[in-house]
Amino acid sequence: MSINHKKFYSDICIVGSGIAGLSLCNFLNKKITINLIEKGSEKYDPQKQINNSIFNEVNYVRKNKKNTISQLGGTGNAWASRLMKLDKSDFEDLNEDNKWPITFEEITKYYDKALNFFDICEEKSHFFDNKLSKKLIYWPKNKKKFSFKSQFLKKIIKRKNLNLFLENELTSIEYSENFNHIKSFTCLNKGQIIKFYAKKFIICCGAIETVKILLNSEIQQLNNFKFLNLGNYYMDHPTLKTNNILINKKLIQEFLINHKLNYSFQIGFKHSENSNTANNYCVFNFALSDQLEYLEKQLKLLKQLKLNALDIKILFNPSLFIEYLISFNWPYNSQIINIFLQNYHNYIMNKKNVKIQMSHHLEQKPIFSNSLFLTNVMDKNNLREVKLKNEIHNDSVNSSILLNNNINSFFKSYKFKFDLNLDTISDASHHMGTTRMHSNPKKGVVDSNCKVNDINNLYIMGPSIFTTSGHANPVLTLIALSIRLADRINANIH
Repeated sequence: MSINHKKFYSDICIVGSGIAGLSLCNFLNKKITINLIEKGSEKYDPQKQINNSIFNEVNYVRKNKKNTISQLGGTGNAWASRLMKLDKSDFEDLNEDNKWPITFEEITKYYDKALNFFDICEEKSHFFDNKLSKKLIYWPKNKKKFSFKSQFLKKIIKRKNLNLFLENELTSIEYSENFNHIKSFTCLNKGQIIKFYAKKFIICCGAIETVKILLNSEIQQLNNFKFLNLGNYYMDHPTLKTNNILINKKLIQEFLINHKLNYSFQIGFKHSENSNTANNYCVFNFALSDQLEYLEKQLKLLKQLKLNALDIKILFNPSLFIEYLISFNWPYNSQIINIFLQNYHNYIMNKKNVKIQMSHHLEQKPIFSNSLFLTNVMDKNNLREVKLKNEIHNDSVNSSILLNNNINSFFKSYKFKFDLNLDTISDASHHMGTTRMHSNPKKGVVDSNCKVNDINNLYIMGPSIFTTSGHANPVLTLIALSIRLADRINANIH
């Protein structure tokens, strides 16, 4: 019995509508026809998500968190909008195995374009002393996110050169006879088989889903073709927290929000530029007590109109509510809370002391054995699930301890001290490195142009291509690399 497949053709087929996929769609020339394929729906659907058993044997993974999101907009729906640059030292690792095949000078040009995309005017950092320097963190003032509700996304999917296919799960890849060319992607949509043909294919599914797709495609090809290094060198940004301390508000204003555009910047600390340690950084956050965290959960329920679950007594506790507004971590402020903040602004600014803590964000060095591998567990589409093996080595933690000591030395005259709690270690859901970029095919999966080694029309975009994790949240680097790839594709339009 023959099966009638639906077939679609385009110049470029992009799989994944998260930050990477949408950035590419935005910066690609409008003459290029694009089919954008998304596994998830417009809204979050628990049935479309990855199997969390991937993380079962990793004891520091944050509990009850969305580690990945299969949905229109991807993790852009949960992204907190924090933007940070990697440092020059991240691109110039003395170890050749861990050296990016692109220079810091080149990525800086694309950082400038990415910041311009967010309409951010950059400020310059400077050293505090010979052991510390500032770490600038940017927050888009226009709150341009990649969520399924954003105007940015809505404008993209209305483009005449783009067709969006929701709830299409990539299940198999058709290769040429000698495996050096992709002929088509096959997807399932509610039981229907759909085939996508294109000149170029770009997978933007994240460091876990991309590996699952490609490892399963090896099995489908009876292992006649294998991707070297696929799934290896997994990295994240482990985090640690300190104790809470009571600090004078004036000190916060002096050191932590001493900049021109205080609505869009946050200040942290990192090792000095001449340091040979891992590139950890820490940032000060307002600390919430258990009671305030409970109030925050109630406010989220209120925002979601889940009225049956509300604790009315806690919502109408004026003193607790004001304390919450004073302690609130500003960048995560939702629209409804902003109204309250404006009303209590004078009170907040006159408050003399507040509680703060430090969050340390650790660089995790790329190690071959930290990896994703296939299991014998099958998903609903008869694809094998993956599992993660990942260990945090002492160099990351020791670097954080050193940074914490340097910060305490710097603030010693102010008579307060932060104690780093090693029991608080957790991940950041920044999955990186599993399809890493490298100039040597024996050390990576993609080349400097994000093209998969030995396949002439398959590309990967996302934090999975990062050669090293550095210390910075990956989104700004991801967008910079997406603009760079779009520029290269645009330059080859015939």
